[in-house]
Amino acid sequence: MSLSQDDALQRQIESYKQQLMQMYQRRPKSLEKEQPVVPTIVSPSKDEGSYYSGTEFQDNNLKVGYLKITTTIARRAIPIEGARCIVSKDIGGERRIFYDVYTDEDGSTEKLPLPAPDKSFSEQPESDHRVSASYDIEVTKPGFVPVTDLNVPIFDGILSIQSVNLIPDTNSNQNPDPIIIDESYPSDERR
Repeated sequence: MSLSQDDALQRQIESYKQQLMQMYQRRPKSLEKEQPVVPTIVSPSKDEGSYYSGTEFQDNNLKVGYLKITTTIARRAIPIEGARCIVSKDIGGERRIFYDVYTDEDGSTEKLPLPAPDKSFSEQPESDHRVSASYDIEVTKPGFVPVTDLNVPIFDGILSIQSVNLIPDTNSNQNPDPIIIDESYPSDERR
């Protein structure tokens, strides 16, 4: 590629970047940052057939791990401000919301503390305990296809950064089907 072609390409990339930023940077007032919602975990009724009850979850996750969500477009080139991120988990047959937050101008949430199992369990080869707690993350923003990340692992004392690449909804669907990514599969086995 010649120098003039390279310069033209760089100018075109910069122009595209600026247009995307102008188009998606504006955040409606209804999307102002909200305070995180910390769930009240109650013991479920005895007839629930779920593996975990609220009490079992609390007993097995006495430590704290951290989650930070980053949202971008154009293969992580441009951060997305104002994306809604809901962090939740099924506990005792009910969906419990831990956080309902929005990304900042850098496309990131704050560092979110979440219950996690003690890291000492990972040092015991015959342990029946899980070495991480898993959470689901739903990311939405008007004009983009929603993304749901399932089974995002959180480890005791570790900051996990979950990157979400949003795709503009070019069909202007009112309710586009979400992109669902199951983090419990290795990346080459994801569907």
